[in-house]
This record gives sequence, C-alpha cells and structure tokens, in this order.
Amino acid sequence: MAIDLFRKGRIVKRNGRKTKSTNMYLKLIIKLYTFLARRTDSNFNKAILKRLNQSKVNRFPVSLSKIVKSIKKKEASKKKAADPKATGKDDKAKVPKDRIVVSTATITNDTRLLNLPAVKVCALKFTETARKRILAAGG
Repeated sequence: MAIDLFRKGRIVKRNGRKTKSTNMYLKLIIKLYTFLARRTDSNFNKAILKRLNQSKVNRFPVSLSKIVKSIKKKEASKKKAADPKATGKDDKAKVPKDRIVVSTATITNDTRLLNLPAVKVCALKFTETARKRILAAGG
C-alpha cells in the first residue's frame, strides 16, 4: 500500500522571513512598512519591506560614489527620453536637488569621489565620515 501525500509531496513554504534583530526601531519600521505594503498598491513600499527583512549579510553597504552615479544615470535617461535626438554623451549631468535617495543599507564614504553634490539621503545607518560629507555638501 502507498501513503497519501498532500499535493504529491510538494509543500512550499509561503511565509516570509522575519527579522531576528533586537533593534526595536527596526522592528517598528518593519511593522509600518508591512502595513503600508498591505494597504497601498505601491511597489516602493513592498520593495522597502523586502529590503528591511533581509539579513545583515545581504544588506551590503552602499558608497557615496555609487549613489551619485546612479542618480546621474537616471537623470541622463530622463533627458534622453525627453529629447530623443540627444547623443547621451553628457558626463556632467546635474544632480537634482529635489531627489531623495532611500536605502536600507549602510551608507559609506568614498574618498575617490572628489566633489560630492548636494544629495538628500535617507538610510538606516551612516558612517561618520559619510554623514559629515553629506551634511557639508548641503544634503
């Protein structure tokens, strides 16, 4: 005789990862974004919740140069979409002042980046030198 297997033995875990952190502020922000992801149809809230629930190993640090590079790349693509005849060789794309960068990772300084534009950054954690540099640049 054979045994009866539920769905032929294919049982998939459907629950997400829960944080093991003891940081109560992180738990509160996870609770907030759980509510926002459930009650709104915003993909931004779902992405932030997914990143907040990641383990510390998977939340690798982000340098200031990477932030500036990604903002300039996004601005260049917006210009190209607005003006299809543009060549796209504008290396000196300006960083907009109304842009806010949101990251769940640690923001670190990059000494190779000589001129830091004024960038508003929202993150869980900053290194001291990165915080000083962002504030000195007017972010």
